[in-house]
Amino acid sequence: MQLAVILRILGILLSLFSLTMIPPLVISLFTKDGSATPFILAFVIILFIGLLFWLPVKNFKNDLRLRDGFFVVVLFWVGLGLAGS
Repeated sequence: MQLAVILRILGILLSLFSLTMIPPLVISLFTKDGSATPFILAFVIILFIGLLFWLPVKNFKNDLRLRDGFFVVVLFWVGLGLAGS
C-alpha cells in the first residue's frame, strides 16, 4: 500500500468536503437562528484534518492502485460518518 498516495487523496477529499459546511453556515448567519457555531466548528475541524493529511505529501505523485483506491473510499466514508455525527 502506498500510504502517501492515500493520505494525499484523502486530504484533498476532506478539504473539499469541508466546503459543504459553508452554505448552511451562510443560511444560518442570514436567518440569525443561532446555529452558526457548529457549522463553523465542523468546517474548521474537517479542513484542518484534510490539510494535515495533504500538506506533508502534497508533492508526492504516484499512481493509485486498485487496492489503494478501495482503501481511500472506505476511509473517506468512515470520515464522513464521523464528521456527520
